[in-house]
Amino acid sequence: MLAGCNSDVNPFVDLWPTRSFNNTSIAMEPTLAANAPLTAVKIEPEALKRGDVVIVRTARGENYVKRLIGLPGDTIALEAGTVIINGTPAAQTPLGPYRYAFTDETTGETTRYEAVRLRETLPGSGASHFILDHMPTLIDDFGPLTLKAGEYFLLGDNRDMSADSRVGPEMRGLGLVRAEQIRRKAKLR
Repeated sequence: MLAGCNSDVNPFVDLWPTRSFNNTSIAMEPTLAANAPLTAVKIEPEALKRGDVVIVRTARGENYVKRLIGLPGDTIALEAGTVIINGTPAAQTPLGPYRYAFTDETTGETTRYEAVRLRETLPGSGASHFILDHMPTLIDDFGPLTLKAGEYFLLGDNRDMSADSRVGPEMRGLGLVRAEQIRRKAKLR
């Protein structure tokens, strides 16, 4: 899976201030491993910051966990896998190889991966995080696109294995995300 996370099916769970999820994909490696539990807290759109890891609810009713890259009014592009925000590229420092595995719960098959781990610092954000780069892909280049009011642009940290804002809903990606779809912010250790 390249997408998201799951949670309880209790109809009142969205009312709780804190909620548990299970990350079901490799899209946020190395920040969140597949099948890792995570806790998320309710957040209002005006409190969102570039670099936050958020839980997004799709029109299909699925929860995705992704990193917030672009805020309303930003112009976003990617060139050869480097995020560019309002004309300024993110700083990326290669840190060496990174190996991980994913076991499909349905088939029991394990797939092993090797990527390059990078430290990324987004323009306008003092904090850095880790991302993975596997190889050149079609989604390494995107935009430029200017976000309208209430629109957000999200990426997975495992950039080549993420169905995020670069991928439309017709391909099971997020496309651009509306403020009301962002329900929670992940609490990372």
